[in-house]
Amino acid sequence: MGRARLARIRIEELNRRIDKCEDYKDELIDRLQNLKNQLIRREISYSDYDKFTKEKHSGRTLGEWIEYYDKYASECEKRIAEENKEIIKSRAL
Repeated sequence: MGRARLARIRIEELNRRIDKCEDYKDELIDRLQNLKNQLIRREISYSDYDKFTKEKHSGRTLGEWIEYYDKYASECEKRIAEENKEIIKSRAL
């Protein structure tokens, strides 16, 4: 039963990581939407919009960060599936 318990703990942690990824991704999407709205209202120029969206923030563009969070969440989901298999296997023993 100890293996199953550890697997459940790892699953909880992975789910927390997925939630954080979604939160960060939502913040980035909101930021991009606000920029788009500013562009539409002509509060910023297209060149300012383009510059900001292509600018690196901690080593990545906003689009690259969104892609990173999607991939990371996907990897966490794969690990959750593996942990669930471990739980099922430990029950069979």
